[in-house]
Amino acid sequence: MLLPPEPLLLAAHRDPDPTAALATADWLDEHDQSDQAKYVRICCQFHDLGRGEPAGYALLDEADRLLGQGRLDWARPPRGFISTLPPIEPLGSPRGFPEAIIAPSFTDLLHEAERLFDHWPARMIRLSTIAPDQIRTLLQSQWAGRICGLTMGLRPGANQTEQGLDVLTSIPDRVQLAYLDLTIPHGSDADLHRLAQWEGGHSLRHLSLKGVPAPLHGMAAFAERGEGSMLEKIELSGNRFPFVSTPGVPHLDRNAVARLGNPQAFPRLKNLTLNNLSLATDAFRSLTNGESRFPQLKEIHLNALRLTTEQYRDLGELCSQIRPRVFDLSWPGSLEDGNIDALLDAWSSAPGLRELWFGGCRLSPRAIRKLVSWNGLRDVTWLDLNQSSLDVPSIRALAESEYTQSLHRLDLSGITLKAAELDALANGFSRSTLRQLAFGPHPLADTRAVYPAWLKLFRSPATRGLHRLHLTQIPLGENGLRQFADRADLPELEQLTLADISDTPLGLDRLMRSDRFPRLWKLNINGSPHLKRDGGVPLPPGWFQIEVGMLIRPESMPMDSL
Repeated sequence: MLLPPEPLLLAAHRDPDPTAALATADWLDEHDQSDQAKYVRICCQFHDLGRGEPAGYALLDEADRLLGQGRLDWARPPRGFISTLPPIEPLGSPRGFPEAIIAPSFTDLLHEAERLFDHWPARMIRLSTIAPDQIRTLLQSQWAGRICGLTMGLRPGANQTEQGLDVLTSIPDRVQLAYLDLTIPHGSDADLHRLAQWEGGHSLRHLSLKGVPAPLHGMAAFAERGEGSMLEKIELSGNRFPFVSTPGVPHLDRNAVARLGNPQAFPRLKNLTLNNLSLATDAFRSLTNGESRFPQLKEIHLNALRLTTEQYRDLGELCSQIRPRVFDLSWPGSLEDGNIDALLDAWSSAPGLRELWFGGCRLSPRAIRKLVSWNGLRDVTWLDLNQSSLDVPSIRALAESEYTQSLHRLDLSGITLKAAELDALANGFSRSTLRQLAFGPHPLADTRAVYPAWLKLFRSPATRGLHRLHLTQIPLGENGLRQFADRADLPELEQLTLADISDTPLGLDRLMRSDRFPRLWKLNINGSPHLKRDGGVPLPPGWFQIEVGMLIRPESMPMDSL
């Protein structure tokens, strides 16, 4: 496999503009790597469209088909290293290159890095906890100038963190990082000031800091760059594990928020992610006062934040001003009805909102009915209701609302649906725009009583256009699989994921031989005792197992766009 010239490849990784990546695609075409070239162009086009655009879902399908053909050399990492070519959504590489090299150990990385860079287009490195002397060795290596991004944790204790920062901030000029994901044990404001004043950090486009101190006044030093700031994404986590909430001094008091939200501070910021941070009561309110904040902001991710009703109201007003494309409010604990009322009532205008994530919010049936009557859903194509509670009236409202008929993706994972709820779902979504559905787990007492409702759903106009279906911990068993294989009407289905479904060899065989899914080319069977690396269930003609539990049927892959 030939790689593009190093300067061109580095520019494709580092530049926010896709010009260099598209030039790389042209080079690949000229050197008989047309599949790689096409994949790069698809990724660039997808990210230029923006997340949640209806046209983007067709691009995602096309990208998956290219990967499924097995002709992308970049999708196969060198032996001994884990390096993935991730899906281009939701967090994949925007340029279609392998995202990162994950080294088994620091020693392995040193021994193999030059070979990897010579034969592999990834230019980011992921390491676990790293000592100061290892950082120095890494950044003084002869190949350090080929690194575009680093993910690592500084070693705690005995001045190790401070020494690690000293080494990192003395990085040679020839190393230009576009991405830095750094865990700072017991970080301090001084640590943030040191990072912000580091000359090598001026090229950063994505900055992720875990273990940030409270209060977060050190972000002021980043904000002082103003027009010189290249940052497009800022992720701040109050704990190394972003979804673990801890009490304490607010990370974002009014003073810290004022610095973070200065209109001139981050002119290119598109993604703001706050994980496990505590906020002062008036934190969001201070951002809604005065001139417009974050002129380019498209994505707001607020994970594991514990907010008051008043803060949800302020957040709704802020979203009305910013008008994000993606709003993620995952895992805040139970989102009380009064909180969802405050958020949606204050969020008076949501044009262009495409993705709305309430995963882990445990919305009540009343909150669901409130949500689906909100006109801000009108343009949403991806709705995540993972672990919410749904009854017949709420799921009927979801399926029949005039504001949900543009949905392409709907996640109902973690919700137990009985026959009546499944019937209500089957009778809705009359426009058949749904392309992806996720269900489960379903701890059913009597699976036979629910089979007819499942079959009605998968024979209804609501699911007729599905391209992807995920069923997790739904105990279908042999009888359920046979009925699904014989009677479901899913002519557009391309990818089916079945996890822990109590499958049997006969049921799997019936499914793979079914003529009900003419476009089905990818089948993920997770947790099956019948699929093994060597041996296991004999596969029908045309099917191949490329990994344990991952089966493909190339002859059924839609070729109209390839």
